[in-house]
Amino acid sequence: MNTKTVTLKHGLKIGGAVHKDIELRLPTLGDMMEAENDAPASAGITFRAALIAQVAVRAGSFHGPFTLDMFSPLSVPDFNLLVDGLKALEAEGEGDGSDS
Repeated sequence: MNTKTVTLKHGLKIGGAVHKDIELRLPTLGDMMEAENDAPASAGITFRAALIAQVAVRAGSFHGPFTLDMFSPLSVPDFNLLVDGLKALEAEGEGDGSDS
């Protein structure tokens, strides 16, 4: 399973703990469909946040499940770091196919 750990500047607060390391996994079509149940793809930012909630594996010692609402308090710089991490995973996933 392709995963990427993203280190946030400010962190994600869950319960009483602030977690700075968020592990994401490569999204599947099912993840995208589930994210669309929370926000249509045309809703850009909200859809991306919903997709991140779907593919988040862990935040520090917290191992999910994650919800869209859990990511709402994130700072914009931290959200952008997660988006960049997700884009990097997607780009790496595109290279997994065989060209033969």
